[in-house]
This record gives sequence, C-alpha cells and structure tokens, in this order.
Amino acid sequence: MSGHEPVAEEGLKILYVEDDQVVGHLIGRHLSKMSCVVRYAENGRRGIEIFQEFKPDIIVTDLEMPVMSGLEMIGLIRAI
Repeated sequence: MSGHEPVAEEGLKILYVEDDQVVGHLIGRHLSKMSCVVRYAENGRRGIEIFQEFKPDIIVTDLEMPVMSGLEMIGLIRAI
C-alpha cells in the first residue's frame, strides 16, 4: 500500500473564495485543468453556504473581502 488515499475519479473538490472575479476565474480555470472540481464564492458568507452543500476537500481563500473576510469564514467553518 502506498500510504496515499486515492483521489476521487473527478479529482479533488476545491472551494475557491475570492472577491476579485478576474483572479478567481484564472485560478479556477487552472485548478479545473488539473482535474479538480472547483466551486467559486465571491465572499466569506457565500463561501460558508457553498461549503455546507459542496463539502470540499480543500478551501483556498482570499483573506480580505467585503461582506465577510476569509479568516472569519474559516473560523465559522471550523465551528460547524
């Protein structure tokens, strides 16, 4: 056994939270090319909503965003 967990056939599920739409689009496109399933949120509040339904393997977030910061979002997700 290799010690590595197999990745789901569709790839890692990534929640990408970024208020800059251009950056979000570029990074999301690159992650998708690596066979990742990417969901995008424009702020921390929307990130929490998507997290609850999507159950991502990884969260990548901007720290400073309107509505709710990335740090506040991660704190709330940890409490779930």
